[in-house]
Amino acid sequence: MKGKMRRGFTLVELIVVIAIIGILAAILVPSIMEYVRKANRKADTTSAKRIGEMVELVFAEDMSSYQSFYWPTGSKADHNVTVGGDSYKFRVVCKMDGNKHAKSSCSGKYFTPGQTEYKPFVDELNRHLDSITGGTKDYVIPMRSVIYEGKTTDRWLIGHRLVSGKNGSVEVWAGDSWGQWGNGPSYRLWPSPSPGY
Repeated sequence: MKGKMRRGFTLVELIVVIAIIGILAAILVPSIMEYVRKANRKADTTSAKRIGEMVELVFAEDMSSYQSFYWPTGSKADHNVTVGGDSYKFRVVCKMDGNKHAKSSCSGKYFTPGQTEYKPFVDELNRHLDSITGGTKDYVIPMRSVIYEGKTTDRWLIGHRLVSGKNGSVEVWAGDSWGQWGNGPSYRLWPSPSPGY
């Protein structure tokens, strides 16, 4: 009696298996990437909350920082913004890139004031950052969601809302870093993040 010959997979069987694996990958990869993007946006809102709380701590410890933050003169960094149907002016007080850009005016570990009048507040804020980070040279508060709904979001913007010409609440926004002020604020991250972010 002759022994049975062992045979491998046929070419057709291999092609079918590869096609099935390809189809499964095409279905799973986009959904996995969407979960990664959502996690990155959640990390950004958490970082924004920490930044906002640090601003409030600076106000509690130093009244001159509070006065500097709400400097009454007009600003070149006022932007018309809309969040969930609510339109208002947002005044940018300081900025810092959430990603390192060699050509950026504010990359690195410190917030940069929008005007010299904001410098006392920004200096105190940066002092708090140093105490948290231990003065690490390359520390940057990372912005993980770099593009959302077609808008670049790689810069932290701290400022306040202007309501009927009066100063309103502190807000932290994600913005675009290109240009002196970039394209301005893109999405509010704290308090109450923009709907869908």
